[in-house]
Amino acid sequence: MTIYRIQLFRWDIQKKEGVVYKDKDQYRDYCLKKGILACGWPAKMESCSSLKEYIDHVEHMFPDPYKNHKSWKTSINALEEMKKGDLCWTLGGGGKYYLGEIMDENPVIVDSTQSEYIQYPEIGIFRRCNWKPYELNETPGKVVSSLIRGGTLHKIDDPDNIVENYSRYLLDKKKNISLPSFIPLLHPDDLEDLLGLYLQKERGYYIFPSTNKHNTPLFEYVLVNKKGELAVIQCKIGGTEISDKNITIFIEKYSTYKVFIATVKDKDYCGKNIETIKMATLQEFATANRPILPKRIQNFLDLSKQQ
Repeated sequence: MTIYRIQLFRWDIQKKEGVVYKDKDQYRDYCLKKGILACGWPAKMESCSSLKEYIDHVEHMFPDPYKNHKSWKTSINALEEMKKGDLCWTLGGGGKYYLGEIMDENPVIVDSTQSEYIQYPEIGIFRRCNWKPYELNETPGKVVSSLIRGGTLHKIDDPDNIVENYSRYLLDKKKNISLPSFIPLLHPDDLEDLLGLYLQKERGYYIFPSTNKHNTPLFEYVLVNKKGELAVIQCKIGGTEISDKNITIFIEKYSTYKVFIATVKDKDYCGKNIETIKMATLQEFATANRPILPKRIQNFLDLSKQQ
């Protein structure tokens, strides 16, 4: 089983065949309602029997600024390689996330024989997918971060199958699950909370809550210890890393601050005032201090082998 994520909306909605789709989200809502996982563009032919025939027919139809259709071909290839039982996440309306299971063996190419889907002319190729909605609190942090940017459709980086197994747990409503780690499930705010709690309880720092502002993107908040020494933190989930430019700023502009960095990728950052906090340290801390954790982190922790 493989797990994917898809952006189920289109930026190029326009009037076609007498139908106007003014809201780009209508494409997504239609797919969720119909139980399909789709990409465009539709084939303008009587029948289309192969993926190669579909690509050869459709790729010349790309309007500006879609001449560079590398992302489209990547998506089409992913649709083809999907197997029945594979899972896929997408962002829905109203802040909900949707998790779907692929229900067919092969992709369906829309031609004139699929009259049901011709009425929505943005759809060109799709897989049947049984979608179910979930709240943000139930959605893995790695999924949330993967849907912020990136191409239309691709696999989720999940080397330990944690996101995949958790997603299957959600769909099947299993009572028992044992994950090797809860770290890939954490949201950005979760990692900030976890690091802050660790620094307060284990390292003797205290947080200035008023410093957690949107106008300080370089760090999450400021802390102070009993000696009056200041510190800041920076956290990253998913595959995001801290740029060399920002590391230089931390070293030079914040030279009088201790800088604590925690990233899910567990990369070590060098600097005289920089300290990297490893995920194993935070997982051990969470396991030993479950009662003081936010509820969402407790829920994720309870599904791991550490609890």
